Amino acid sequence: MRTHVISSVRWLAALAMLGAGCAAQSLPLRYPSQAPAGMAREQLDKDERACVDVASKAQTERAWAYIGCMISRGYSTGVGFHVRAVETLIAVTQTKPHEPVVAATEVEGCRKTAYAAGRAKGGDRDAIVGQMEVTFRECLAPLGYTAQRQAPAARR
Repeated sequence: MRTHVISSVRWLAALAMLGAGCAAQSLPLRYPSQAPAGMAREQLDKDERACVDVASKAQTERAWAYIGCMISRGYSTGVGFHVRAVETLIAVTQTKPHEPVVAATEVEGCRKTAYAAGRAKGGDRDAIVGQMEVTFRECLAPLGYTAQRQAPAARR
């Protein structure tokens, strides 16, 4: 009986790790990145794989590990804002070098500030998203980032 329980626990642990790896693989689709001008597509693919690997091993939320990794490598990376069941992506680009963990922490903090400002503003979806975008930019700028709303077609 004890052997059966240990085998079951190992099987469940293996499934959990597999699921975590699969979830990490979808990060480039959920948080699209645009390479700096002149960068080869092969480099983008290599960096995405490296950041997915970082995210799959992260002790914190995988999405933020991936986003911080891509931003710190110089990519404009989409950060999602969900308002009334519709996502708006705002691409964040660093204007000075950041370590991946620092980028993730700062961008996540500014996103929380932007959500609070949007909720306080109220109104229709456009007014809320507009306030979030302005607040997000204002929070990020002194930290060394720019933010630009991504068109829905920017996703690959």
